[in-house]
Order: sequence, then C-alpha cells, then structure tokens
Amino acid sequence: FPVTIGLSIDNVECAILLRPTQSVILFIQSSCRALRYMEGKEAVIIDHTGNCFRHGLPDEDRKFSLKEIAKRSTDQASNPVRTCESCYFTFRSTTTTCPECGHINQRSREELKQIEQARLEEIKESNELKQPSE
Repeated sequence: FPVTIGLSIDNVECAILLRPTQSVILFIQSSCRALRYMEGKEAVIIDHTGNCFRHGLPDEDRKFSLKEIAKRSTDQASNPVRTCESCYFTFRSTTTTCPECGHINQRSREELKQIEQARLEEIKESNELKQPSE
C-alpha cells in the first residue's frame, strides 16, 4: 500500500519507491516512513525511480525556506549521491570510497571534466584583501 499521505505505522522497515517525483517533500515523506525510530529496526529504502539522485539522501540536513530558490542542476557531477560499482550501496558523493564495502569507485566523466577544468590561481595580497585596521 502507498506510504505517503495519512499512513502512521511505526514498524515499517522497508520503503519501495516506485513513483518518480520532483517534490523533495514527497520523497522525504515516502522514504522516512521506514526511517522512524524503533529499537532494533534496520530500515531499507529501495528507490527504483532515482529520486535519491534528484533530491539526495532522505536523512541529509536541508534548509527549508518560503523564498523561491533556483532549481538544482541535473548534471551528473552535481548529483548528491553515487552508487557503488561493487555492492550497489548508495552513499553521498563527497567520496569515491564505498562506506559499505570499501570499494574505490571510478569518478564519472562529468566529475573528471570538472576536475580538469579547475584552475589554481595564486592570490596575491592586495589592499582589498587586507583586514581593516582596528
């Protein structure tokens, strides 16, 4: 049965996401049904639609505001998560090493392109960079 609006069952241990959504709120609501705390429970979220690649992991910190914000980029280099090539565990893309099995994953073409385009620039002290005198 759907685990979205109006469901209040504490012992849900598995959420299978079959509905793609552009709504981060709906994604969090659906995923976090399984993440409700219950002693001894281990939650599993199976995301068949790639919502985690659009919105990040459901338990990450977010800043919500009533102000309109710019839409998130959809290119691969900006994806907040990656999937391990060895064990298929999904984790934050801030590292290439899988926290589940230790496998070191290859960087995507987009990540490599972004690294190649990065440029080191020497910053020389100038009047604008000096701290104001007190």
